[in-house]
Amino acid sequence: MTYKFELDSVERLVAATNYRCFIKTLIEEKSKQKRFGYADIARIGGFSARSFPRDVTTGSKRISLQSLPKMIRGLGLKSDLAEYFRILVEIEEHNCRNKILDESKLIQIKSNLTKRILRKRKYYVGDSDKAFTISSIPIVYAALGSSETGANIKEICGKTRLEQADVVNTLDMMVQKGLIQNKGKYFIAIENHASFDGLKSEIFKKHFIKTAQDSITMANKNLSSSEKLFLSSAFSVREKDLISLKEDLRSLLLRYIDTSENCNGDRVINLVASLF
Repeated sequence: MTYKFELDSVERLVAATNYRCFIKTLIEEKSKQKRFGYADIARIGGFSARSFPRDVTTGSKRISLQSLPKMIRGLGLKSDLAEYFRILVEIEEHNCRNKILDESKLIQIKSNLTKRILRKRKYYVGDSDKAFTISSIPIVYAALGSSETGANIKEICGKTRLEQADVVNTLDMMVQKGLIQNKGKYFIAIENHASFDGLKSEIFKKHFIKTAQDSITMANKNLSSSEKLFLSSAFSVREKDLISLKEDLRSLLLRYIDTSENCNGDRVINLVASLF
């Protein structure tokens, strides 16, 4: 059986203060649709000790780097919720961190994930979709710095290499559409970077094509640049796995962005990807 979470269930999951609370909440929410418990987690996850999931939840045992993938599989987590659970574990269990990240960075990633998860389920583009007709919006958005301090026009121009007039016009549009806030000389982003893959309209199609064309232009100029990456590959998979492969790649890319994001950075870069 495939479990489908309603918005209130998802809100409960992302409100979990730690990974043990998350497991308890997940069991409660899944049990509303079909009987689900610790034995199911152990069986689906492939744990030799059937008591392990319960012991983890009660705090008598801890998740390790080896048991984390099994736990994610046993819980039936996919895409953003799987990543959210992984971050909860990494915040608490230092030995589960694949990359050296301090707790403040992990908490920021968790915050971005929370917004992204909730936005996917209750965010409707509506009139603000029109704002994405301006190709400079993603670049300017990425130059706004942290969601606490923001950035001024001079700082944004320095990071983006855009003309001041273009930056001002873009900022005006973003403020009008409620994408950012204006506090005195500073402009503040809702989250550290904007991910526009949720737009299911012609607007996103145009945005993606424009970014892909920019990538082609850069490749023609300097394919062997030491600072830019151009990568293409073809490989064999099972057709029935395509949906999950797409979600896995999306999660990996967003984690890379969340991890690499530096609010105090002095340069904005683009990442465009496709899987077909």
